[in-house]
Amino acid sequence: MDQFHPFLVRMRIAALQSEILSKNPPAGGFVRSRRSKVMVVKDPSGEWKLGKTRVVRARSGSASSAS
Repeated sequence: MDQFHPFLVRMRIAALQSEILSKNPPAGGFVRSRRSKVMVVKDPSGEWKLGKTRVVRARSGSASSAS
């Protein structure tokens, strides 16, 4: 059941999106920024620990280059 914890699900989705974007760079001129963030999280046993998350943000750069 631990793999279905909402925080772990979000981290897994972000990791998969990051991996997909890095292997298949978009042709539409996307601008990506990747940041690592350290947060305090509660693990399944109830202890507080430090967890590192990776935030990937993407936006389309094609709208500004069209004019």
